[in-house]
Amino acid sequence: MRWNLTVDQVPSAWFNVAPHLPAPMQPPLHPATKEPVGPDDLAPLFPMALIGQEVSADPWIDVPGEVLDILRLWRPTPLVRAVDTTHRIARGDLAAKVEVHPHDYPELAELADSINAMAASLERARGLERQFLLSVSHELRTPLTSIRGYADALADGIAEDVPGALAVIGAEAKRLERIVQDLLDLARLDARRFSLHPQRVDCADVVAGVADGFRPEIGAAGLAVEVRVEDAGGTGLWVDADPDRLAQIVANLVENASKFAASRIEVGARAEGETVLVWVADDGPGIRPEDRPHVFDRHFTSDRVPSRQVGTGLGLAIVAELTAAMHAGLRLDSPVLGERGTRVVVSMASARG
Repeated sequence: MRWNLTVDQVPSAWFNVAPHLPAPMQPPLHPATKEPVGPDDLAPLFPMALIGQEVSADPWIDVPGEVLDILRLWRPTPLVRAVDTTHRIARGDLAAKVEVHPHDYPELAELADSINAMAASLERARGLERQFLLSVSHELRTPLTSIRGYADALADGIAEDVPGALAVIGAEAKRLERIVQDLLDLARLDARRFSLHPQRVDCADVVAGVADGFRPEIGAAGLAVEVRVEDAGGTGLWVDADPDRLAQIVANLVENASKFAASRIEVGARAEGETVLVWVADDGPGIRPEDRPHVFDRHFTSDRVPSRQVGTGLGLAIVAELTAAMHAGLRLDSPVLGERGTRVVVSMASARG
């Protein structure tokens, strides 16, 4: 039988065509003996005239079917390493890496590098997920501890300030409700099971409304909130966006800023060319350069200690998801006041009111 088998598909150990053949190959196992195949195994099957002869003169040779079955098992060693590593990764061994040797094909070396990068990314994601679960567990445990403590005191009749204890229980219950709501929001955003209702909205009104809503809480924390709207033409800063989601973005940014602000928070909006910018800035300690690329990751936790505990810690991740869904831009500037301060800017295409 005549098979379309080119010379460069034949193992170099058996023919004198080494200059025309690829990098080292791993010998296949004989179908019957399960031992590595050698020239002696092929000799009875192969035309004797080809054994040890120059065969580069004719790129097509007659090969028995049994030989072809064996040669089909022949795989480059780098590919074997890649397959073995992907199997280990699939079993959960994310530390597995494909070794890359200088003599490997460039294409196979690139494949190995891609597999290694994928494994490293999965390993990092697993670590961040673990940190996220620990963080959420802590966030849930804190209000639950307060609720249980005051509830036990009330049940035992030893609470001296009953109205105060009830106020704490109510506040902590609201905090739990907010944590659960944020987790549900993230789940819906992941599953794209949420709706946007875009309409023409004036960013100046959204900024002012959110700031007014936070004034009592921020004032109680000893902070000042300032609204800065730059509308030179007095025609409004109009965009096409979901007003509720846009307000949620600004509220989450204000809430996050209130954790670290030293004395003041600025909420603003202005037009810049064909774009409307909405921002929230604080005069806190700023964000380290190595942390900036990760502040919007839901699993990211920083060793930066907040001045006060506000919110759930998931707000910035929700901001990132919502801005992406609304096709808006998101930028972080830090520092903004000498060596201090942070400003988060949301950019949207301008629309005429």
